[in-house]
Amino acid sequence: MPFLSPMEELIQEEAREQGRQEGRLEGMVQNLLKVLQIRFGELPPEVLEAVNGIEEMDILNLLFREAIATPSLAEFQVFLTSVKTSVE
Repeated sequence: MPFLSPMEELIQEEAREQGRQEGRLEGMVQNLLKVLQIRFGELPPEVLEAVNGIEEMDILNLLFREAIATPSLAEFQVFLTSVKTSVE
């Protein structure tokens, strides 16, 4: 095993952490979409695109809770639009 300088070790650790964070983010997006599909059936392309474009875990958690609680896909879409608008 080659020797790594402290700087190289730090860079590798940061890369691993970034990969873990991206994995968690991707997993949350997939879980959110699964909940929506189970509750409401096939999702419109604009919902898929909007959810797939979110890169903040806090927003995904908020949307996940809303996906569980909201009574209709139409209401979820209104909420999704309002959240996306407030972030941009």
